[in-house]
Amino acid sequence: MKKVLFSLYILAVFFACSQPEVENLTQERTMRLSSRSMGMEDQKPDVYVESGCLVFKNFNVRDSIINMLEQLNDEHRIAWEKNLGFVSAKTYYAPYFYEYDNVKSEEECHLFAEKYASILNITTDEEGCIDVEYPFTTPRFEVILTADGRVKVGNAMYIYKTNRRIVIHFADVRRINNYKNALVSSENDNVDVIYNNDAQVMLRGSVSRDISLVNSGGFIKSGKKKYLWDLIYSLEKVMIDKTFYRNHVYLKLHQRAKKKYLGGWHDYSTSYSIHGTYVSVQSNDISTQYYGDEHSITRKSGANYTFFHLETPRALNYGVEGHPRLDIVVRADHKSSFLGWPGYHLNYEGSVGNITDFYVFASSFPNKLYY
Repeated sequence: MKKVLFSLYILAVFFACSQPEVENLTQERTMRLSSRSMGMEDQKPDVYVESGCLVFKNFNVRDSIINMLEQLNDEHRIAWEKNLGFVSAKTYYAPYFYEYDNVKSEEECHLFAEKYASILNITTDEEGCIDVEYPFTTPRFEVILTADGRVKVGNAMYIYKTNRRIVIHFADVRRINNYKNALVSSENDNVDVIYNNDAQVMLRGSVSRDISLVNSGGFIKSGKKKYLWDLIYSLEKVMIDKTFYRNHVYLKLHQRAKKKYLGGWHDYSTSYSIHGTYVSVQSNDISTQYYGDEHSITRKSGANYTFFHLETPRALNYGVEGHPRLDIVVRADHKSSFLGWPGYHLNYEGSVGNITDFYVFASSFPNKLYY
């Protein structure tokens, strides 16, 4: 909790500082995270690079670093990467997106699509306009992923693919090579394969205002502009040993706007906001709710709002016990500067895998972040 509070304090400083001061604070923060284990031979830094891949001590460190990096411009973010000896997916694919955003004609746009079809995720809409994305599906983690979609949290390697993510617990070189393209989970081998639709199915509660959670969000168009959103639900295992684990769970909203020109959809800088937020998270020994203040931010890459962020204190039996019961109510209105949506009204009633046992979530208020 102290680390989380410290990270939030750093964020407050970021917003108050000029960019050079931000760079100094970022370097200082990185040095603290990377040198915290000095003098302790059996303890590794909170964040470091291993075989070209970022390794985070836990999810809290991962999320605080993402939050920090989102505040930096490209020059200072790349300087942070160089300091660690790391190249993120965002940095690696930046030249491709720059080339796409600077095409001079529709013909050039379609030639770009043909040229990089095997490198990027390129789709075409019903009007023949192309859209360009990273070659893997990610909940906006491009600032910490490698070019091939890898990141390590604790002892688990996460590999993001176009249609799924692979989680290799107790990851080492041999296990990563064996399971880096896994198609199905294996309890005996401590490998989880989660397809993109799996998390969406878990959110099929009673949903009002015509929100399609099967598609994990949606979009609306107005002329040559469109506003897109994704409601991202993540339930991850934090392995204690090869038999027991805890659950790490969060729910967040990603907002994004694009405009159409020269035969393609392109990101552009605009203002995003969220308001009217109400969140209730209920479990057997937890009753937490809050009303969020209005938040707004302007940027090109879109915006994220985390509704809640929790971890189970009790150890669960891997492959035997089901997901813990968690009842969620989320209501929020959200918009970009030119298009708005009445908002999510999600009621999700969790279920227990074993009706003779009850699982207790942490009895602290959820951490909510906007970045």
